[in-house]
Amino acid sequence: MKKGVKRSYVTISLMIAATLLSKALGMVRGMMLAWTMGDSTEAVAFAAASKIPCAIFDLLFSAAILGCFIPIFNEARAKSEKASYEYSCSFLSAVMIICALFSVIGMIFAPQIIALVAPGISIEGASLAVSLLRIMFPMMIFTAGAYTLTGILQSFGKFILPAAISALSNAAIIAYLIIAGERFSVFTLSAVFVFSWFLQFLTLALPLIFSKQMPHPSLKFKNEYLLRSAKTAPQIMAGSW
Repeated sequence: MKKGVKRSYVTISLMIAATLLSKALGMVRGMMLAWTMGDSTEAVAFAAASKIPCAIFDLLFSAAILGCFIPIFNEARAKSEKASYEYSCSFLSAVMIICALFSVIGMIFAPQIIALVAPGISIEGASLAVSLLRIMFPMMIFTAGAYTLTGILQSFGKFILPAAISALSNAAIIAYLIIAGERFSVFTLSAVFVFSWFLQFLTLALPLIFSKQMPHPSLKFKNEYLLRSAKTAPQIMAGSW
């Protein structure tokens, strides 16, 4: 068997293993959350609040990032490494700033959002859900960063680490649930959820930092490839809907 083919088989096998591990840990996480909170008001409030940031991100940003960034980044790389690097800097900064703005808006209008998405929740549950939602909205910032860095690593032919980061974040949440014991707090759990996405972002950033390919903050939003991404994004978002 040729070395290239053998390497591809190994990479695919490791990606499958990482995905299965992530799914298994996600199942364990769900079971442990159910054991810890049951059907309490905390459980209802956390379930309502935890889904909203990811749902908004998936609705507005995930398809646009994957559909716009990766092909245009590869096109820029074909031109020059400098062009692709400058584009990645502008793109990462732009999406994280946009998600930060959405997070602030979401935190301000958290009561209205909870009333819209969970109209049947109790007054006590709604009040708790609002507080938890305000803690978890910044998750979107690190989610955007993780998605973008995943695109960069995959463009460089590195697929195993992006496939494994969900397992890492699930493991962090499970670790908290084990360690917390009687000191468990749904507020701390919400903060751990945010930290788990930061952990994903950091894990993807480290190899790029060591290889000096990590995008730096940039406000050069007139980058030609970024402008093309902005024009293409609405079509990709509409297609994903």
